[in-house]
Order: sequence, then C-alpha cells, then structure tokens
Amino acid sequence: MKTCTKCGQTKEDGLFSFKKSGLPVLRVACKKCSNTPRTEERKIKAARYRKTQRELYPERERRRYLKIYGTTPEWYDAQLEKQGGGCGICHKKTDETGTNFAVDHDHLCCPKVPVCGECNRGLLCRSCNVGIGNLDDSADLLRDAANYIDKYTPRAVCLTTGYSVELTRKLFRQHGTPKCPCCDLSMTEVPTKTKEAK
Repeated sequence: MKTCTKCGQTKEDGLFSFKKSGLPVLRVACKKCSNTPRTEERKIKAARYRKTQRELYPERERRRYLKIYGTTPEWYDAQLEKQGGGCGICHKKTDETGTNFAVDHDHLCCPKVPVCGECNRGLLCRSCNVGIGNLDDSADLLRDAANYIDKYTPRAVCLTTGYSVELTRKLFRQHGTPKCPCCDLSMTEVPTKTKEAK
C-alpha cells in the first residue's frame, strides 16, 4: 500500500506507475492523478503551440492546408483571381469573411481528406461551403432550397420600369426602402404567397 502525494488516498501498489529510471521504484502520485492533469495540460499546450505556429509561420500553414487538398498556393491565387477575389457563390471578399476561403472539392471523387487535387472545384467562404455540404452537394436540393426561399421572400418592384429586387434583411439594414436604379423612385413591396393567403 502507498499514499498518493496528490490526492492523499492510500491505494494498492498496482495503482502506481514505475519510474522510468529502470529501477523498480513506484512514482509518488497514483496513475489517475499523474495522467488526468497532464492530458489536459498537453491538450492546452498543443493548442497554444498550433496557434503560435499559425501566427509565426502563416505561409507554412497555408502550404500545409493546401497540400491536404492536393494543390498549391499558385493554384489558390489563380483561382481566387478567376473568381474576382471573392467566394465562388456569394462573392464576399476575404476581408469581409475574416478568414481564408475553403477549397471546395467533389466529395464523390474523394469523400475524405487528403484529396487527389483533380476534383477541386473552387474557393468558397465558410458559410457557403458548409451550406452546400449540408445539402449533400446536390444541385437538385439547392434548386429546391432556392425555390422555397423565393416563394416566401418578399420582392420590391418599381411600378414605372418593372425592375424588381429581393427584400432581404441585409438590404434593409444597408439601404432601408430600396429605390429603383433606373428612375430613383421608391419601390413598392410585392406581397408573398403567405401574405396573400392571409
């Protein structure tokens, strides 16, 4: 029997590890006390190390990330320029998203990373990448989702020119009631199917 110096409990010798000195000498702390804090401590240190590495060596981290997707920084930069410097779907720029764009690839070709690099489709912001991923990369599901949103999204229309625009929350936050770009008159809201039903 031996008393642990950390928890103060007296336990059997089998609950203590041997020291690494090669001599049959038991450690002063039991296995439970030795392992648990060190495991948590290791996780914290590893996370801190990874964060430091990302901050100190951003180019190396970028190359490591792109290697997982079988591509290079040159491909990434060329693709970003081809997409006009923004996300391939919503066209947000890097500074708007606050992070680098994700490399989107065909999950039928490579379901898990690392990928071959031949099935890379483009660069997407996190929101768009997660969005199409949640819809299983299915064009049919995405079309159904677009039709569903279109069905319940109010539109504003200019009675003079017929120009119409979706009334999204973002549009209201930025501009309030929209004006027609052709004649600069305030546009009229067109009722949605749900409003008509009421």
